[in-house]
Amino acid sequence: MKLLFITQVWDENDSVLGFVPSWVEAFRPVSTSLSVIALRVSSSEHLNGIPVHSLGKEEGRGHTRKIFRFYQLLLDLRNSYDTVFVHMNPEYVVLAGFLWRLMGKKVVLWYAHGIVTWKLHAATPFCSRILTSTPEGCRISSKKLRVIGQAIDTELFSPASHVPLIPKLFVVGRIAEIKSQALAVRALALIHKEYPEATLEIIGAPVYDADRIYESSVRELSRELGVESFVRWCGPLTRIELARELPHASLCINMSTNGSLDKAGLEALAAGVPVITANPAFRSILMGVADILFMSSQESSDVSRAILLYLTLPSEEREHIRRTLRERAVAEHSITTFAERVVSTL
Repeated sequence: MKLLFITQVWDENDSVLGFVPSWVEAFRPVSTSLSVIALRVSSSEHLNGIPVHSLGKEEGRGHTRKIFRFYQLLLDLRNSYDTVFVHMNPEYVVLAGFLWRLMGKKVVLWYAHGIVTWKLHAATPFCSRILTSTPEGCRISSKKLRVIGQAIDTELFSPASHVPLIPKLFVVGRIAEIKSQALAVRALALIHKEYPEATLEIIGAPVYDADRIYESSVRELSRELGVESFVRWCGPLTRIELARELPHASLCINMSTNGSLDKAGLEALAAGVPVITANPAFRSILMGVADILFMSSQESSDVSRAILLYLTLPSEEREHIRRTLRERAVAEHSITTFAERVVSTL
């Protein structure tokens, strides 16, 4: 297979898409040729022999120039690829699907998000396959759709040798209302009656103006509830930094309900950190071993109750939960088998 990988960002230090180079690297054993087109490329990136071509966002190129550059690259590289893997951006398939069909290229779209857009519908006719992590991650009806799990670096995200004695809660992701940082702050305040030294670490940053307003409201909430000094705002972390911090958490709170299998939640499981969640995509992973951590509501009282139930379990049972959830994450979502899972669908 000669693969062209198309993505938004090529930057190992990006707090959201820093994993992309590792995904591309995972395809090396099953590819005779690898190349990348990215909307933005970090100038400090180590390319490891893989040619990476930028559309020029980092240079401030306008929309028209970026589209022209896109088509130019597709034609210049046409003999270097027979398969295209488009990551999370169906608009690239909309732009180039007809051209790829004329050139006889296979087109694989990775889409893992609970929201179905018109771009996804428009891209579908031009795709050979649409791949997603869970049935909830791509809610379209198409014979082209295949569910293959996620791709987590389960060696980078691995358990710490010791678990914290003082409860430490984590929330990882964009600071936004849908990520429920406010709920985590309320839950922290409630468990302080039993664990007065428990802390909460909020990892991530706001993106939109509404997110920044929300962050201000969450900070104010922590002051009102008297837990401001127990909440640490960490800002965005690179995946290397996150992999260093995450294993030292007691629990990760992941209350997004968009249905997509959140990578941050899986990375927590791989790091030996159980996840409290209301996301239906995590139900099958938790069931049978950590049922108490799956929430049917978004109430802080229910979340705090689940936290307390987990923390009061015997240490052997908590260790069993941590170990079993990591084993499930590795078995179903490890990056080491990702390329094989992709190729098996073609």
